[in-house]
Amino acid sequence: MKSFARKFLLVLFVTELVWAALLAFAPSSGQMRVFYLGVDGWFSDYLMPRLCADSVRTYVPDCILRKDACYPPICYDFVKLFPKDIAVGGAMHACFGAAALVLGLAVLLRKRGMSWQAMALTVLAVLCSWPAMNAIGVSNQILFAAGFVCIFFAWHDDDVPLLGRFMPSIRRRHAALAFLTLAIAFKLTPVFFALWLVCARRWREFVVVSVLSSLLVFVPFAWHGGFAGFLEYLEDLRLHAQVYAASANWGVVAVARYVALGLGVDMADFRAGCQVWRAVDFSVAAVSLWLFFRSRCETRRMVFLVTALLVAPAGNLIYTSLLLLPLMAMLMTSPGRESVAMLFLLLPCFVPIRIFYHGGLASNILPALSLYSVWLLAAVMESLPVRRGVSSAGD
Repeated sequence: MKSFARKFLLVLFVTELVWAALLAFAPSSGQMRVFYLGVDGWFSDYLMPRLCADSVRTYVPDCILRKDACYPPICYDFVKLFPKDIAVGGAMHACFGAAALVLGLAVLLRKRGMSWQAMALTVLAVLCSWPAMNAIGVSNQILFAAGFVCIFFAWHDDDVPLLGRFMPSIRRRHAALAFLTLAIAFKLTPVFFALWLVCARRWREFVVVSVLSSLLVFVPFAWHGGFAGFLEYLEDLRLHAQVYAASANWGVVAVARYVALGLGVDMADFRAGCQVWRAVDFSVAAVSLWLFFRSRCETRRMVFLVTALLVAPAGNLIYTSLLLLPLMAMLMTSPGRESVAMLFLLLPCFVPIRIFYHGGLASNILPALSLYSVWLLAAVMESLPVRRGVSSAGD
């Protein structure tokens, strides 16, 4: 393992130990909020799909009816594989999700040349990080999606037979397409990663992923309400995005929200004008996609792609930071000062220590600040002329 990667892991482990100490010696300090709502929120992201799978219509506290807009309907069929009891089924779902995350990250790190010992330490550090513990605590599908995405980036250009001589015609790159398809079917937003195939001009594989993921997303509506169910799902997505536009913890919106809290701005007034900040996020996403197709540097391309992915949808950057793992793996195994700077700028996305401010979790804006800092560095470096004889980080 490179020395800067060891230092990164050391700092992350130290922050995780500090969090554990605060939780043990000051349980009322709010450090349990790393698991969303603490014990009151255990497996809450498993509860909604489980109830909807059993055809129970539910209302969330803000009175928005939803089948949980985060998930395509295939997820309702998937959760039926687990016990109906929320505690037991949620725990099993979280364990399988954590196993998928561990497997995917381990495969990616080994593919990028990391030793077994370094890979094990990295996986342990990620499991004890904020986004992983949050996703495990609420049992969110992002665990599966992030693990599948990691496998995609490990194998997407690997022509080695998947099962050796038993089935030599099936290559790892074929399996990579299957894993990306599953990630999209589970969480939708990983569809952005299919653009990696477009950038590489692998049109046939892009079409395969597009067709298969579309089938997995839309065909289940045949037994989940038909066309009316699909329209309801679109409406749920719209309402879900409307709520998150003013309260979620991602992008410029999150930063502006906490500045407004500090200045004593009424939250009703902030919500009325938050579309201005939302427009900033959309603009950054659009510029990121343009830079993604323009850049010739692998790590910068990944920065631009994950930025567009994370700030464009109305999602929660706390646990969706797990989709930064392919970028983290690239940075940990790439030489150059640029990679080192980006890696340490990503650190706040993973630190579990909770910081409170004006009655809210100020820590929630750290992933947004971290992501935008990495994006700004990548954009500045992309704008600089490349000197002869000096290669860009990650090329």
